[in-house]
Amino acid sequence: MSEDEFADSRYNDLKDCTVIRGPYVFFSLKSDDARTFHFPVLHTIEGNLEFYVMDGDSVPPAIMPKIQMPSLRTIGGHFGQHNDCSEEHMSAIRQSFQAQDEITTIEQPINFPRLETVGGDFNVVHVETDTIELPALRSVGGYFLIENSSSQSLTFQKLEAVGRYVQFHNNDGLQDLLLPNLKTVQTVTIWSNKNLTTMNFQNLTSVRRALCVRKCPGLDHIRFPNLSSVGYLNLINNSGLQWVSFPKLQKRIQQTD
Repeated sequence: MSEDEFADSRYNDLKDCTVIRGPYVFFSLKSDDARTFHFPVLHTIEGNLEFYVMDGDSVPPAIMPKIQMPSLRTIGGHFGQHNDCSEEHMSAIRQSFQAQDEITTIEQPINFPRLETVGGDFNVVHVETDTIELPALRSVGGYFLIENSSSQSLTFQKLEAVGRYVQFHNNDGLQDLLLPNLKTVQTVTIWSNKNLTTMNFQNLTSVRRALCVRKCPGLDHIRFPNLSSVGYLNLINNSGLQWVSFPKLQKRIQQTD
């Protein structure tokens, strides 16, 4: 059975499910696979959901493989979407797309309109997309990581709780980062987002370990209006920074493992 046939077989087995039990739902697809895998009624994945894109046999069309789960509310384990294409392959894709006037980005959208809970980690790594939409997401049990994406604006309006780290690293296109209702978290690291100009963590009250903002030259101010306790505060190499504001910060709490 070829890889395409295996993917089709897995899709046909699962596409009408409402609940998927077991440790993994795993997709490994090639970049020149332009199919859309649609799961219209799936609302719960009890284990992990992993989606990988590998080098294709040719330079892909404008539409890369997509997974749509419009009814998904709960992922019990981890979510991961990763672009594992080589840099040589991605460079060829970019050059091909740039030759088409109507194509401005390689689109691998992440859109879960009803997803409320991720029990484990939420990881998006090396995914070139302008679309990361999680309008209903309220809690992530582990890490919340977005790294090397091309999104210009990231807004997680309802996200209130993250069990471990919130991390935004090396997102060159990112300008606006908004988590206005996040309240407590273990660590926040915001590193090397060279075009970031706006952050909103207005309801964050406690960072149990570290708050680090580094190498974000577009920020002219850093403001956490309700943060009252933090284990370790590190603001470094933000060359455009003019002022900081932590009006309610009262204490440095003891760091724990």
